[in-house]
Amino acid sequence: MSEHPATGKPLSPRTRRYLMKTFPYLVVYRIEQDALWIIGVVHEKRDPTNWGHLL
Repeated sequence: MSEHPATGKPLSPRTRRYLMKTFPYLVVYRIEQDALWIIGVVHEKRDPTNWGHLL
């Protein structure tokens, strides 16, 4: 993911998500200039209303 930060799918204009291949977790992140900020890591089966505030 760090080599290709745009790989993740957009969640909002500012954040993206990346589904890990070996574990059922989503990495929610933001790309800003030369940095990749991890906003949160959530289980993919969690209700999005529980983690939607990360957007």
